[in-house]
Amino acid sequence: MKEKLDKKELVNHLRNQLDEISDFVTIYDSGKKTIAQDIAVKLRVIFHSTNNSKSLIKQLRLDHVSFVDTGKKYESKNLFNSHWGLIAAQTTLGQGGDGSWKYVPMLDKSAIRLVDFQNWWDSKKVIVDKDKNIFTRRKLVLELADTDGGAHVDEALKADYHNLTRKNSLGWFQVDQWGKSEALENPVPPSIRQIAFETLETFKSVDIENESKLR
Repeated sequence: MKEKLDKKELVNHLRNQLDEISDFVTIYDSGKKTIAQDIAVKLRVIFHSTNNSKSLIKQLRLDHVSFVDTGKKYESKNLFNSHWGLIAAQTTLGQGGDGSWKYVPMLDKSAIRLVDFQNWWDSKKVIVDKDKNIFTRRKLVLELADTDGGAHVDEALKADYHNLTRKNSLGWFQVDQWGKSEALENPVPPSIRQIAFETLETFKSVDIENESKLR
């Protein structure tokens, strides 16, 4: 026989998850990108429901809340042939004026719009690679949390996710001063960091206990 958690306990669980995400993004911003795995696990607890378990926002009946969306719109006629909607490419200059490029979260409040949860979580295309494989926030979070080092490490990864994270299926390269090309790094960690940014911004303006429709 199981006893259900009451509303106060669930509210505290959600607040704790958000507090831990806030701590983790500070660690990410200090340079430890692998903490994105732990961020993904927390995001999964908050947002992911299955036939056998409900997410925290589902249990609290908070999925009516409008979510902060900072993603760039996917254009199917994109001439660059791939889309990365939550991140930007940033260059840093080294000695001799040569630079290196990396993907970074945008963390930009000027581009904020509000959308419904389903659109935000599992409808909007946040990455589309050059092979037209589509990644939503849900897919990125679950692949990192469930198969790629978050809560579990699978023996094999789905081909599209493997190609995105290991084979540069976005198709972007940087070329050094000697003409040598190198693929840009894995775009998933900075994308997860941006999803965390959106999540924290969303709940900043939500009174969880009063907004919850759980009685």
